[in-house]
Amino acid sequence: MTSAQIIVSHVTDGVNLAQKYRLPQRIIDFIREHHGRSLVKYFYITAQNNQQGESVNEADYRYPGPYPRSKETGILLLADSCEAAIRARRPANRDELNKYITQLINERISDGELDDSNLTLREVKIISEVFQQVLQGVHHPRIAYPTQESAPSGAEVRPAPPANSGETPTSTLTLENGKWKDQRLAADGSSSVAVMHILPIDEIM
Repeated sequence: MTSAQIIVSHVTDGVNLAQKYRLPQRIIDFIREHHGRSLVKYFYITAQNNQQGESVNEADYRYPGPYPRSKETGILLLADSCEAAIRARRPANRDELNKYITQLINERISDGELDDSNLTLREVKIISEVFQQVLQGVHHPRIAYPTQESAPSGAEVRPAPPANSGETPTSTLTLENGKWKDQRLAADGSSSVAVMHILPIDEIM
């Protein structure tokens, strides 16, 4: 199976599993309709670029459907599309995120994917506004943490809080070759050194 076929078939596979385990028909409807007849654009465009002039059957790159036949499954289709696209594109700011969401929803409307869902334009507008608020909170831009290659050299002194024992240690935090060295000097003159690696935010989360 091609990558596109594997992705498209997850709907049919999901329906078969749901029927096997006798899930309610309403759940099966959600599985069937949550992609509608939408096009798997990435693989479709890739196939077109690789065919060198030969035609590509668009139907091979569309989900089996049907289109959403209720407001609830229509909302799920929009939510799935918007969340996946925002996660992949990683917009740099709120305006860019809102633009992507509006564009995606308008594409679904233009393709007729919401025609059978009974969603009104006013409801779609509210859905778009809610998606913008939620996805801004989930996929907000993050600051770029320094890596070992880009971290500047230098030193920063940061006083440590008083210890529970009553001693007042001092702490010198120094950045050397992309690693923080925390050297603490206790009141009795003893010292200890801890080395901390700088990790990108994706490795911390």
